[in-house]
Amino acid sequence: MVPVRLFVAIAASLVLTGPLAAQPAPRLITVIGEAALAAAPDRAFVTAGVTSQGKSARDALTANGRTMAEVLRALDAFGVPASDVSTTEVSVQPLVSSPKDGDRARRVVGYTVSNEVNVQLTDPAKLGEALDKLVAAGANQISDVRFGFADEAKRRDAVRAAAVNEARRKAELYATAAGARLGRVMALSEVNAASPRRALMLHATGDAVPVAPGTMSLDVQVSVTWELDN
Repeated sequence: MVPVRLFVAIAASLVLTGPLAAQPAPRLITVIGEAALAAAPDRAFVTAGVTSQGKSARDALTANGRTMAEVLRALDAFGVPASDVSTTEVSVQPLVSSPKDGDRARRVVGYTVSNEVNVQLTDPAKLGEALDKLVAAGANQISDVRFGFADEAKRRDAVRAAAVNEARRKAELYATAAGARLGRVMALSEVNAASPRRALMLHATGDAVPVAPGTMSLDVQVSVTWELDN
């Protein structure tokens, strides 16, 4: 038989080294840091496309290629370098007839060809004039008209760093007021990093399309959690 005092000693040892002896959870503080950078955009972007139809795929492709060539020539004459024009999509789709009375068969009656290019303008003030040139050359699909920055990634990284610094400033203020100090960073995540791109609603008129670049803003929010030290 195990002596009573030895049994008590073993039980006490298990209590001290088991889960009940775990360290208390660390004290944490979570703060949202925000930062923004406002500046005039130095780039304008637009997606221009040509959609053509024909009885055969070859007819549709030929018509589309002819019109798209005019669009590219118009961009070149406007001073847009080839490096700032990139094809984003070329598609060929059959045109299918609708079922008629007593006949549920669907037949191919023609083809639709679409060709789209992304265009970058280094002078945002010329966006309205560029849109006029594109439409006059035969572009019948205009989308994703927006402003932006050539070095957007670099600018956004600077705003991210500023947002983290703002979070630290606020966290230090709260920690000092609570009689503590900041310890290790336990978690950091980007809550929001809104794109500065602003979509434009354009209406065709007899005059040039009026477009004003204005000021764009890069906004970033981060959530940072610190451990509090005594």
